[in-house]
Amino acid sequence: MADQQNHLAVIPQKQGIIAKFGERYDLEPQKVMSIVAATVFKGSDKEPPLAPEEVAAALIVCNAYDLNPFTKEIYAFRSKGKLLIVVGVDGWSAIVNRQSQLNGIEFEEHFDDKGYIKAVTCKIHRKDCALPVVVTEYTHECRRDTVPWQTMPIRMTRNRAFVQCARVAFSVSGIIDNDEAQTIEGSPEFVTNQTKAIIDGSSSKSDAVKNVIAKRAQAGRKQEQAQAETQQAEPSKDADTSANGVTKTTEESRSANTSTSQSEEPTTGQTEKTYEYPEKDGGLW
Repeated sequence: MADQQNHLAVIPQKQGIIAKFGERYDLEPQKVMSIVAATVFKGSDKEPPLAPEEVAAALIVCNAYDLNPFTKEIYAFRSKGKLLIVVGVDGWSAIVNRQSQLNGIEFEEHFDDKGYIKAVTCKIHRKDCALPVVVTEYTHECRRDTVPWQTMPIRMTRNRAFVQCARVAFSVSGIIDNDEAQTIEGSPEFVTNQTKAIIDGSSSKSDAVKNVIAKRAQAGRKQEQAQAETQQAEPSKDADTSANGVTKTTEESRSANTSTSQSEEPTTGQTEKTYEYPEKDGGLW
């Protein structure tokens, strides 16, 4: 009996998730929760601080995918009572590059006939598969009314293709990226604002970031409208514009005023419009 008790005494106890996280980053276990909740997993001003159970859930995901919240590979916050655990593109890159079966990544960008990005194809090669995993993401399905999408549509589309291809190639589940978090939240600027606030260490800056985004978006829409009005106002070689703004073909103009007609051949009935910028819905960047 004594030998059995001695044998049981030397069996190490299973280390908890908080102790594992603290050991990994050289933090005292009793201080892990307070440090993490006050820094990397800090909620917004409109939400109460994350509960210990929510922080523990986020730490489980950190350990499962070996992600570092202190370098912004992963972050968590609550929105409308729901815990959102979001992995940025740096975190996805870390997950993919640690896979032992990874054998290369390729990207192919697709543009329309006007030079705007239409889609990006990502190919991830695995050592144990003869053919690569191929995923194509389309810009008009992914884009958001945010500054990154307005200024870097090619990079943002490429990031989306990379994340979705990584999911399929290595069966990554239980985490979402920035754009998916925006869809869940239902606000185009929400995650951008929260990410900025978390990086700066102050959620109070969310409103300032939101104002910047709104002003830039408004300026962009005004520029698009001005370009469209300028283009519509320009007369073509084979068309003229009536006083009410309706474009008439040369054939229609000749029938209305034959004395001023110079053309001998009818036009197609529409003026040629230069492709300045895609429409918000259905257009491509």
